[in-house]
Amino acid sequence: MSRTRLRASLALVAVLGAAGACADGSAGAGGGGGATGTTTQTGECSHASDCPGSDSTCAYRVCGFGLCDMIYAPVLTTCSEDGGLVCDGSGRCVECAPGAACTTGICQDGLCVAAHCGDGAPNGSETDVDCGGDCGPCADGLHCVAGDDCQSGVCVNTVCAAPSCGDGHVNGAEACDDANVAAFDGCYACRADAPHLLLSEVVVAPTGDELVEIYNPTAASVSLERVYLADYGGYHAITVGGGAPVASDFRIHFPAGASLGARAFAVVSLHGAAGFAASYGKAPDYDCDPADAGAPDMLGEHGSTSGLTNTDEMLVLFGWDGQSALVDDLDYVLYGSAVHAADKSGITLSGQSYAADTPAAAQSVAPAPAAGSSLQRCDSSEGAEKAFGGNGLAGHDETSEPCAATWKTLVARTPGAAPPAGACP
Repeated sequence: MSRTRLRASLALVAVLGAAGACADGSAGAGGGGGATGTTTQTGECSHASDCPGSDSTCAYRVCGFGLCDMIYAPVLTTCSEDGGLVCDGSGRCVECAPGAACTTGICQDGLCVAAHCGDGAPNGSETDVDCGGDCGPCADGLHCVAGDDCQSGVCVNTVCAAPSCGDGHVNGAEACDDANVAAFDGCYACRADAPHLLLSEVVVAPTGDELVEIYNPTAASVSLERVYLADYGGYHAITVGGGAPVASDFRIHFPAGASLGARAFAVVSLHGAAGFAASYGKAPDYDCDPADAGAPDMLGEHGSTSGLTNTDEMLVLFGWDGQSALVDDLDYVLYGSAVHAADKSGITLSGQSYAADTPAAAQSVAPAPAAGSSLQRCDSSEGAEKAFGGNGLAGHDETSEPCAATWKTLVARTPGAAPPAGACP
């Protein structure tokens, strides 16, 4: 039925209702038994909407002289879908009913409207209801076609997946995510490299093979001129000309002009370059034997009996500008036991005091490497190290690093390189 015919029919209903109803509700002269239909009393009313019995079918209702009369004429009783009109189940003839198909895609408030974001239906470019495609990313668990359809950036088997370390997307609480846990590639376990020089490998036995390796995790070259290595707790007294090491310990620093490139390693032999080359097949970057011309010499306090204890020791990498009252810890590792742990808490030098280090008994201890193996850093982010209130750069507490988790003993010794692929769990 066309809209013109629908309006004409409604007008005819009104005429029939008014002319065909009698005061007692029986048919009058204009409507009784005629071809236009019959009327039946159904109740008292003021308006047609007061008359029951037709909401679900959209049959036309009339109220005549205070009484409900229903017109029973086939052409007048329901909406005609031929004209694009259907009954909405509540007495209204509308263009479309909820859930009905529309050529434009969606029925909204009885009208066919074009699909759009927020229409409550998965249509257009959407991959789920009102999300995906051009309608913004979907939450976890909703349908997707590609990662761009998801808030997490990850679409697995057409479903948006929750953020996870290793999914190749920086999401959730991650600082980075390169889809692997390879050490020294800028991201380990979804944590970015520490932003300062790191100790990265230590060999303690046999004595001639002793080495310390450091790593520059930053994207720029770093000067090493004011960088020191020490293996005893009193190293910090250098600022007041004190704290010299005993014969078996050392406090050494890199020579003038030394630097370390971005993402590069520097290897220090704690003895001569010749013996190191015999063991490792290459020369170290620096050595501690002034009589050996095979590598630039480390400077400072180091004797013929200086070296690392095989069973338990501490090793610190620190910086000092030659004038300040306090040194800056750069990195620190404790292995074997806490017997030699460093703790500068509250020590005052030249009127300035150190912040609290982690108490020695609470420091995490890495395993001691056996002869012929090495202790290697696997986590270049330093794990859950405390990043404030300490004696390191930017307030880090280097003594708080969970060394038992971030360092591993490996059979392979890799001076000048990262641990072998798969070696770090």
